[in-house]
Amino acid sequence: RTLDVRPRMKKRYSFKNYPSEFKYRCKCIIVFQNLDGVDVILFGLYVYEHDETNAYPNQRSVYVSYLDSVHYMRPRKMRTFVYHELLMSYLDYVRCKGYNTAHIWACP
Repeated sequence: RTLDVRPRMKKRYSFKNYPSEFKYRCKCIIVFQNLDGVDVILFGLYVYEHDETNAYPNQRSVYVSYLDSVHYMRPRKMRTFVYHELLMSYLDYVRCKGYNTAHIWACP
């Protein structure tokens, strides 16, 4: 996919030779658990990956744009551990692929 830079942003950073577009890859990682015969989504992670072909400032960057979970995991005491492990494993995976920056937006 390609993200077109809007005119105001391009004008604001024109002195830095800001690119007019950024190529990226979207990924959605979700975790299901079968609870009483029903597949339930327990965890969702939506990311934008910008590889080494992108210009700065997005070069080799990952943006976590959505991260959410629900409390239905069984056994319940494993919930935090599993969710932390999923996020850390993804970040380790992209680090091994050459990405060096990750941004996570958090709602204030």
